[in-house]
Amino acid sequence: FYLVHVVGIATFVLPQASSWSGALLLGGLFGFCAYAAYDLTNHATIKGWPPIVTVVDLAWGTAATALTALAAWATQRHFA
Repeated sequence: FYLVHVVGIATFVLPQASSWSGALLLGGLFGFCAYAAYDLTNHATIKGWPPIVTVVDLAWGTAATALTALAAWATQRHFA
């Protein structure tokens, strides 16, 4: 998953991010969507799936991807 996720950040987030705040925002949105696909599917299909797991994992995915996109944007800008 994480290798594909990094490719997604490089493909869908970085080309659109013109500032650090854009990278943070778009990265967070991308992370939310990616993690929502997993968490909401599990929530809908697995009996007894705890709602708190969905909420916490969505928050984690959003924050982790936002920070990763920000770091990637800063690295790209430094070496470009």
